[in-house]
Amino acid sequence: MPKVSIIVPIYNSEKYIERCIKSILVQTLEDIEIILVDDGSTDSSPELCDKCAEQDSRVKVIHKENAGMGAAYNSGINAACGEYIGFVESDDYINKFMYEDLYNLTLREKVDVVKSNWFIYLNNQVVKTSHLNNYNSYEIIESPNHSPILRIHASIWSAIYNREFLLKNNLRFLETPGASYQDSSFSLLVLFKLKNIILSPNAYYYYYLDNETSSVHSRGKQDALFNEFERADKFLQDNPDIKSWANTDKLIRQYWDYIWNLNRVSDELKPYVLKKFAQSFRKYNDLGELTQAFWAQVEQEKLQLILNMAE
Repeated sequence: MPKVSIIVPIYNSEKYIERCIKSILVQTLEDIEIILVDDGSTDSSPELCDKCAEQDSRVKVIHKENAGMGAAYNSGINAACGEYIGFVESDDYINKFMYEDLYNLTLREKVDVVKSNWFIYLNNQVVKTSHLNNYNSYEIIESPNHSPILRIHASIWSAIYNREFLLKNNLRFLETPGASYQDSSFSLLVLFKLKNIILSPNAYYYYYLDNETSSVHSRGKQDALFNEFERADKFLQDNPDIKSWANTDKLIRQYWDYIWNLNRVSDELKPYVLKKFAQSFRKYNDLGELTQAFWAQVEQEKLQLILNMAE
């Protein structure tokens, strides 16, 4: 059994794929398997994937019809054999010590998830994020005793996940063809279900923002973000014991995700996104779910203006 299975969903990524795969092949943790999921690419990506598999026996290639990133991730999870699972997007790359360092943190205790900081690569500049700076790599956090972890950025690719934990809890991605944001509900459901997690302030993953453009102009891709949180709401509705401790922090995370998305979406889509935002939070407000703890963590005047737009 490999220590880590690394899943790379690929769709028309010929411009970036060799940089991405090379950064995985040179990992100091050699006991890994690399699962390249070609999601119906129409460029040279399929041939590049096959070439990598011919050169390194640790590489497996899945060629499938195009069905979106969620379906590609799920295909990789179903094929994975590793003790832990990691994800790398095909236009990103990673530090060579990433998986050895993250895996070594599990040797003291087989935790469900290990998650680290990451770098943002934008306009040829690399900036380290600070999301996890207040955590210690050697601290094992028990959940639900630490519900603020629900507010952490999704960034599923900066972590490794115990494969048995994912399979036992049937944790999979929404399969929405052509959609974006498909890590949002997956990351929340993982945090709802896990028993323990390690959060590391170290950064290893280079998230390539220069290639993130299409979703800001697509109404369908914007709907995907709202669908992801509707999935999380449905899960909490079906699991009231989890909702009792998780709902407020989920709403705080959701508010800031919506604000981030509203700030980046194209001008022609802003009215539509703002209306959807308002309708979502008006519903929570009417249900009495926007507690005092919630209001203390958000921009109260801005949200009140948004809520009024739903009337």
